[in-house]
Amino acid sequence: MSDLSKDMKNIKEFLNKVADAGVLMPDIKVSLELQYPGIGAADTVKLDELVNLGLLRKKVFDRTISCPKCGSVSIFTRYACPSCSSINIEKSRLIQHVDCGYTDSEVKFSKKESSVLVCPKCGKEIDERRLRIYASFFECGVCHSRTSTPSIVHKCHKCDNIFKPDEAVLKPLYSYELTVKGLSIIKRE
Repeated sequence: MSDLSKDMKNIKEFLNKVADAGVLMPDIKVSLELQYPGIGAADTVKLDELVNLGLLRKKVFDRTISCPKCGSVSIFTRYACPSCSSINIEKSRLIQHVDCGYTDSEVKFSKKESSVLVCPKCGKEIDERRLRIYASFFECGVCHSRTSTPSIVHKCHKCDNIFKPDEAVLKPLYSYELTVKGLSIIKRE
């Protein structure tokens, strides 16, 4: 079998997988599990029992976002357009090509393979020293509105719930340390 026919077979198999999916969408898999070094997965019931017995001291170490629907801490945070709620926004800068005076968002300037900017007005490649940068902002790819402060939305990896920061649950993460009483038990051995 020739290399081309092998490649065509692989290509056909791959295309069949895409066809079976209908629309091939990325699926980010993030698995967050609370663990403590030397102990492993957090057994919060056991840790709280030891706190109640006065053997450990518990302190809030940090807080994490958790899903208001399922309680998972496997959360993906993204920016959205405050005007139309699209997540199709891109960070950009308001720049000016000093030589011809053209001023617009950086996304309007095309880029060559070498990532050199090309001015849409005069067609010249632009050296970074020939740019004036005025501001950074986010530009929506759908409604084209610009903002310096996009909306923030969260998505739960476990249940696919999408929620806003004011709907999020802030889950405390605790640190634990031995009390004098807990230390005395270890020293008895």
